[in-house]
Amino acid sequence: MSKAADVQVFVQHRYALTPAIDCWRLARRDGAPLPPFSAGAHVEVQIAPGVRRAYSLCSDPAHTGFYEIAVKHEVDGRGGSRALHQLVHINSDLSIGAPRNLFALTHEPGLHVLVGAGVGLTPLIAMAHSLHHSGAAFQLIARVRQREDLLFAPLLEQGPWHDCVTVSYSSQGALELPDNAAHVYCCGPDGFMQAVKAHYSALPDAHWHQEHFSASAVSTGGEHGYRLLLSASGREIEVAAGQRLIDALRVNGVACETVCEQGVCGSCVVGWQDGRPRHQDECLTDEDRQSYVALCCAGCDSDSLTLEL
Repeated sequence: MSKAADVQVFVQHRYALTPAIDCWRLARRDGAPLPPFSAGAHVEVQIAPGVRRAYSLCSDPAHTGFYEIAVKHEVDGRGGSRALHQLVHINSDLSIGAPRNLFALTHEPGLHVLVGAGVGLTPLIAMAHSLHHSGAAFQLIARVRQREDLLFAPLLEQGPWHDCVTVSYSSQGALELPDNAAHVYCCGPDGFMQAVKAHYSALPDAHWHQEHFSASAVSTGGEHGYRLLLSASGREIEVAAGQRLIDALRVNGVACETVCEQGVCGSCVVGWQDGRPRHQDECLTDEDRQSYVALCCAGCDSDSLTLEL
């Protein structure tokens, strides 16, 4: 899970999608293509010193002359979206990470149902582009409160795959979902995703795909202390009862890259070896967890844990 170097881009265009959500188009100044990406991918954006956030790519993956991200101004958030809205304008320079995908499309036959609410539509837009290009059967269901809250309204209503789109307004009634889905991809608030998942309770787990923009609350401080063994540096660090693993690392001068601090984006994932980590992230698969741990929300259920740091 090594990471490529940042890519230097500038804001080629910025425009409003809704009263609270803007879209930024990012490109290289020399016009060279950006690294390819697959639908569902995100990039980490260095907004300001010490402010780095992950945002889904919503542009067409078939075109790498630019990326687009859509971000809601969260007044009560951690400050990333506020900084982006206030500081990053047309012609601003930015550093972004290479695309990473934790929410990828499958290539199996059958109907792909994309269900998103509000800004949760952003990764599904890229998915719809890809499914349309491949000729796969899909339906995109956009759930918003009212017409002015609909992201990319002209694309959804008049674009090349508009006949695969259903817009559902919460002000007008209940959400209706197709029953013949082969795979379901869902993104939005937790309560919304739980309701959609309940509708598809008979669907095999491997056919349900979701992406969180924020994680459910977790407790990462354990009732007992434990020791961290850092295999690369040979250091040993004590984690006190009730202390977060990542805080113990930082207090002892170990630099830890984090973006979301909620176990969603995968920026703080490192390898682990001996011990029993307590995984509370939402970015790793069960297979990934056999070798990796997300530092920002992990705990430990053994006396010691070896990290590849």
